[in-house]
Amino acid sequence: MSLLRSGFRRPGALGFPQQSAVNSFTTFFSIRYYSIRETPIKSCACYSIGIDRQSGKLTEHPHSTVSRLTRSWQYRREKRFASFMTSKVPLKLSEVVLDEQERQIRDLLVEVCADIDSRDPDRKEDLILRFTGGWVRDKLLGKHSHDLDVGINRMTGYEFATKLQSFVARHPQKYGHAMQGIHKIEMNPEKSKHLETTTTKLLGIDVDLVNLRTETYTDSSRIPEMKFGTAEEDALRRDATINALFYNLQSQQVEDLTGKGLEDLKYGIIRTPLSAFNTFQDDPLRVLRLIRFASRFQFHIEDEAISAMQHDNIREALQQKISKERIGAELDKMLNGPNPSLSLKLIGTANLYETIFTPLNYGVKTVDVGSSKEFDNLRLIMQRLLESHQPIVTQSLIQDRYILRLVYLYVALRPWYGIQVSHKFETTFLIVRDSLKLPSSLGTMISNIMKSAAEACCLVRSPGWSRKDAGLFVRQAGQYWRVVLLCSLASDIEKQLSNQGQESATLQEIINTGTERYSNLTKFIVDNDLTNAWQLKPILDGKEVMKVMELQKGPQIAEFLQKVIEWQFEFPDKNKDDCLEYLHKLKLEERRDHMYIENTH
Repeated sequence: MSLLRSGFRRPGALGFPQQSAVNSFTTFFSIRYYSIRETPIKSCACYSIGIDRQSGKLTEHPHSTVSRLTRSWQYRREKRFASFMTSKVPLKLSEVVLDEQERQIRDLLVEVCADIDSRDPDRKEDLILRFTGGWVRDKLLGKHSHDLDVGINRMTGYEFATKLQSFVARHPQKYGHAMQGIHKIEMNPEKSKHLETTTTKLLGIDVDLVNLRTETYTDSSRIPEMKFGTAEEDALRRDATINALFYNLQSQQVEDLTGKGLEDLKYGIIRTPLSAFNTFQDDPLRVLRLIRFASRFQFHIEDEAISAMQHDNIREALQQKISKERIGAELDKMLNGPNPSLSLKLIGTANLYETIFTPLNYGVKTVDVGSSKEFDNLRLIMQRLLESHQPIVTQSLIQDRYILRLVYLYVALRPWYGIQVSHKFETTFLIVRDSLKLPSSLGTMISNIMKSAAEACCLVRSPGWSRKDAGLFVRQAGQYWRVVLLCSLASDIEKQLSNQGQESATLQEIINTGTERYSNLTKFIVDNDLTNAWQLKPILDGKEVMKVMELQKGPQIAEFLQKVIEWQFEFPDKNKDDCLEYLHKLKLEERRDHMYIENTH
């Protein structure tokens, strides 16, 4: 979603009422913003944000239902602009223009087809090749793509690849180095690889070769029965109409065999070629794929597909028929994509939070957390913070896809923080590692962000900060301490808004107060040269500590090394000799305390 303009308003100011015409909605704070293409393409609306009385959720509320706003000249101007933007002007699709490499590949493949046909006079049909799927879609959207999948109408990919290799070998002067190797990927249903695929490299570009097919699923398995199919059958089996467009290499024309793909691409609509319920029941992973494409292109998922996603049978099938690895892989693509906030919003809309973000095999009822309003509230607040250009939100932060991945994974898992299901691991770590099958290192990082963000919330409210306190925070938070502060700020705001209940308040005051505190802490860290405090090493090593303190190996050494780090934060200008003197004093104090205790007893 893009924000053309945003601003915070006091309830009642400039026509913004404290309570809207919709009785169940109380606006205790307002943000005026234009929402572009989170609804169908080219749509725009003006919104307030407030608490829904029945659900307690932070909700976006269109101003068109608020009668008092119409008396505002500024609102009327904004409404005229919104009306202009909601005209649903279709996208002007680009022509499919092949670059030089693609043109050479196309010419080679067509020449091979003609050669194969000439050697088979009894053939029932000519050999026809098509570029399929994402390449066609991206070309029509004017995006660069070298993701070449070739659909073959009457032979397998491996058969065609061997004939292609033979043809190239017979024409060494023209195509001597055009083709590099053949790699056959066998079916592997356990890894959700349902179709034999052959890959090769043509003119330096990876090309996948596969026959056109149709597939049939059973109720008890995600593994389909595959067989040769027509181009139309192949198009209809795909997950979305915009992914079912073909480019015929012989005719050099785009083929829309579902009859909906080009229109849906023009108007930004995500829909399934066949019945959405049956499509998802056959392969429930398509639910997440459609959400990913909708967020990637900021397209609108049609109502039938949303309703099917919300069906209990589909959510159950997603849990039982699809491996956690594949669910985690799709989610990771969303979080690394251009609009992770919209991805999470659509996951919430499809009622899939409990299905995706729940620890496995610990006997925890998902309703305990999954029904929490915190998830979507926090997502909305984080989105607004990232778009607000507050001082704490740096350009390097919002432009780093990896950092945004951490931020929105924090948003998704924050409702689980503090709920312990294992004595050994944090719950958020278990969800990342087991439920999503993402790297354990990512789970460890998210758990640390959770813990550090909670401590940052306490730190910013402290009456005064010492260099030691700030340094220890950065040291624990690690390299992404700025991310930790942003996450802590978002959670702080969400908590304050939730505690407001139905009392009037302004988001501007809450955000300004919170941002000021967190910005001041950030400035304190920078001014005291603590930005790299997470890298600070003790000025003394373990052996030196053992010698000075007269200790044997054991946990006490780590305790004294921590004291050394704290001392270094307090006295950044002092040296190793000063630190040794500090430890000598600690040793003397310990001896005096020990003697006092003995004399007392």
